[in-house]
Amino acid sequence: MEGFVLSDTDVPDALEICRGLDGMPLALELAAAQVEVFGIKGLAAVLEDRLAVLTRGRRTGLPRHQTLRATIDWSYDLLSPAEQAVLRRAAVFTGDFVVDFARLVCGGNGLTGADVLVAVANLVEKSLVATDISGETTSYRLLDTTRACAFDKLAASGELERIRRLHAEAMRDLFRQADAEVATGATDEWREKYGPQVGNRRSALDWAFSPGGDATLGVALAAAATNSWIALALLGECCYWGAWAIAKLGTAEGTHDNMVLQCGVGLALLLSKGPTPQAYDSLTEARALSESLDDTTCQLRAIYGLWLLAIRTANFREALAIAREYGVLAETFLDGVVSPMAGHMLGISRFCLGENASAAVDLEQAGATYATSAGSGDAIHLGVT
Repeated sequence: MEGFVLSDTDVPDALEICRGLDGMPLALELAAAQVEVFGIKGLAAVLEDRLAVLTRGRRTGLPRHQTLRATIDWSYDLLSPAEQAVLRRAAVFTGDFVVDFARLVCGGNGLTGADVLVAVANLVEKSLVATDISGETTSYRLLDTTRACAFDKLAASGELERIRRLHAEAMRDLFRQADAEVATGATDEWREKYGPQVGNRRSALDWAFSPGGDATLGVALAAAATNSWIALALLGECCYWGAWAIAKLGTAEGTHDNMVLQCGVGLALLLSKGPTPQAYDSLTEARALSESLDDTTCQLRAIYGLWLLAIRTANFREALAIAREYGVLAETFLDGVVSPMAGHMLGISRFCLGENASAAVDLEQAGATYATSAGSGDAIHLGVT
């Protein structure tokens, strides 16, 4: 690279290369040797296939330092069989994972949970797994470069489909737990716990809806994840994966999962793209399903969405009628948020109709009631984020 000068315009791509290679000295050295071939911008663009690109080191270096793959292979060959198994199986994780996930996904075929725990500890000590102890729960991750090589080894081992299924099942169960916990509000602690798992959730859904995956498992995972997408304000993801799951429902047409997916997609579309016909259709379907399944929570949520849609399309008479329906249903639902929300919906509807005196009474009462019950309700589940 004699004569190469890093310009100001090259800096963003150079930083992207450093981040993409996890700051690994050998990887950066190998990347530097390829700048004369690809240029800075070109190299940043092709680094997704880093194991194929970074194949030319210094001719005077040891053979294991000539390519990035050779270096990782050399380290891998020094591991015990248990450590090798855990490392390649952990490649299925995209981003952070905790030790409980490692036990579920990386165990089996002769490895106990205790074996996995010991192997993870050894891999951390050998700098093949990174650890983060800053939160309440210690998390782990493979550096992207290590993960790419380990994933190839997982595919070659014949275990890939089994491990990906275990990973998807673990994500489904995790987000069922997240869905139950978000009923008390998406707190900072909740976001810290589940937010880092977004990458794992995406990769699990990618596999589930792939030709070799399990669409039934994908539908269950997408439904379990619906409320957390909304709680994390990832509305585009909610729409995308919800639509995929609805298209793959099969025998789940009239089920709880379909109801949750339709309601989530309807709300996410309404909040991100406005009062579209698709949002109306999804919320209407969700309401019908919630009535047939006797699910008051989802029914309230769908009705709120339809009310908001009516307000946004200036159908104020319809909005008032929907608000009254919400109020009748709210009387049967013991939740501190629902009653003031009914008053809020009535007040806004009446204000839009010019009934200012009645609107003021409704809104003042709703505000006073909510002040005494704030924090006790189920804001995400009820759609009133």
